Amino acid sequence: MNFNLYYLLSNLIPGFVLYIAIIHILNLEMKDIPEIPAIAIAFILGYFVNSIGGWIEKIIFWTWGGEPGIQLLEEKRCGRIKFYEIDKLTYLKKEKKNVSNKKLFQIAMRLSNGNKRVDEMNSSYVFSRSIFVVIIIIYIILFPEYCRNIIFHIASVLIIIMAWYRSKERGFYYAKEVLLCAVNEK
Repeated sequence: MNFNLYYLLSNLIPGFVLYIAIIHILNLEMKDIPEIPAIAIAFILGYFVNSIGGWIEKIIFWTWGGEPGIQLLEEKRCGRIKFYEIDKLTYLKKEKKNVSNKKLFQIAMRLSNGNKRVDEMNSSYVFSRSIFVVIIIIYIILFPEYCRNIIFHIASVLIIIMAWYRSKERGFYYAKEVLLCAVNEK
């Protein structure tokens, strides 16, 4: 098993953030837990945050109005992110005869398999999704302690919205890169 930098950081960063929130709730001191076990705990916590993000991805897509790849194929956009080369994908539609946008995006994913830029964009999307999920988890964990603090709720909602939108942007960037790669395969 290869532990590349992305894999380590995408699990460690959300894991450490969650680890700090848990330490706070349990009224422990960070110095009470040695560094090596703390890193292992943070990695495992981040691994589960990543897993939860994958499990609830359909719910996240629902809040976005659908999967980014399908939305781009339907000529929708996310802010300034739009797929302008939709007409260049007609060759795939002609080849596959009335293929749905979902299947068309899956074909584009197969065509882009192994592309370094697509892999980087996917990593960026997954990392953003993990940050979004860990912020929600931390809000839930800290809610009982700060339930009467209006500033906590306002700040939390703003941070959740920012993380939600950023992960949406990252999802659209990834989907756009997949589609561009499929266009270039032509």
